[in-house]
Amino acid sequence: MNRIVIFIAILGLGLIGCTPEKQSKRTYDDDKLIGVMIDLYAAEAAIKDLKESHKDSLIIVYRDQIGIIQEVEMSTIDRDLELLQSNLEDYSRLHKIVRDSIVAIEKKRSKILKSNKTAKQKEQIKKTLPKPSKGN
Repeated sequence: MNRIVIFIAILGLGLIGCTPEKQSKRTYDDDKLIGVMIDLYAAEAAIKDLKESHKDSLIIVYRDQIGIIQEVEMSTIDRDLELLQSNLEDYSRLHKIVRDSIVAIEKKRSKILKSNKTAKQKEQIKKTLPKPSKGN
């Protein structure tokens, strides 16, 4: 009986000792994670109105492209985001930066669209005005 208990104890310790340690430090810095998170939100927004059957395929493509553009390994980004979410203070801080950045981008985009619309309107008005007559 003692041998069985000892065997189970040794087996249990062996199994615990063989599990890999979870890494607690992120690979990428805050700036890199912020850039990737902004891109991920943009990708999600781009596909939100598509059929479900297309979303799955496109998000894979977008994630691959984000990885290439940002020069990151997306599986490592996923792990870093998981680690980040375990620290609520850091996660909240970075997420606020991401939200503020997206709001700033949207404001800039809106301003550009508005100025383009104004330029188009001015062009339309010019087209409706009579052409000046040439003097003799």
